[in-house]
Amino acid sequence: MKKLPRYKQEIQLSGLSQKEWYCEVYLNSQHWSDLKLSKFAQVGRKCEVCGDDRQIEVHHERYRHLYDVTPADLKVLCHTHHEAIHTKRLASIKKKKTKKKRSKPVRKPNEQVVLTAKLLHDAATLGHGFNAKQLHVMGLGWPPKKGWLKNLVGKSIKTSQYAKFINAGKKQKSNQLDPAKTRC
Repeated sequence: MKKLPRYKQEIQLSGLSQKEWYCEVYLNSQHWSDLKLSKFAQVGRKCEVCGDDRQIEVHHERYRHLYDVTPADLKVLCHTHHEAIHTKRLASIKKKKTKKKRSKPVRKPNEQVVLTAKLLHDAATLGHGFNAKQLHVMGLGWPPKKGWLKNLVGKSIKTSQYAKFINAGKKQKSNQLDPAKTRC
């Protein structure tokens, strides 16, 4: 019978789920602390993508058995780029699981579209929010007043205005991270 890796034995003994053990035990372990310090010594305490030195986090690029991880398996990132990696991975997993949908009919620029929560969510920026340019397209000021998003649901606007709303958010997304170039 094959022997379980050390971390799986520890998880079983702890009585925690794998995720709980990882967050509560492993990320507070001396092993993880030593790995992070070793990686910081190699590349510094700044994001390897953008060079920002605020809200620094260490990301596992490759998971082997947790106690076999080396500094080469890690990447130092700012919070924004770390979240982008996980968001991108979750999105690609969801894409693989969903069936292909029929393409939506092409709308003419002057046609009306009724805003739904889903349409608004699809237009959000990489950080799952909205920027001042997007709100300006909708005729709203910055910072937005409380309840502004709920007030937009059900509103009828031109398709061209919705396209501008989406594009204002996409420009921010493309400036934040290009996964193909950063190899995160």
